[in-house]
Amino acid sequence: MRKFLFSLVMLVALLSACGQQEASLVEMNHLPDKVDKAIDPEEQLQVVNDSGGFYYIVFQSDADVKTALQTKDDIAIVQLEESPAASGESKRTIYKLTTGPEHEKMDIRVNGESVSYPVIIVN
Repeated sequence: MRKFLFSLVMLVALLSACGQQEASLVEMNHLPDKVDKAIDPEEQLQVVNDSGGFYYIVFQSDADVKTALQTKDDIAIVQLEESPAASGESKRTIYKLTTGPEHEKMDIRVNGESVSYPVIIVN
């Protein structure tokens, strides 16, 4: 009976761990049409919630951008580091951020500094 209960507890623990979603950040080539129409081309940084459990982060810069994603407690931390680009032309970079239910907050940092950003909700 003890072995059965131990096995049952381990199975429940394993299944609950499998249900949690890891946070991920992926660069994309383009936005879905309804999201693209909602953004302001003049804003440097925007976050769009597509109500699908993920966010689009739209960042415009004349620099090359490197990204990193960290999680700390209930915060998803997105780091955008700019480095001078050869062209000097402003370009739009798009990222898709997927978070789990444990991530209740998002902190976006540009060159190490937390920045504010507008959030657009699209249905």
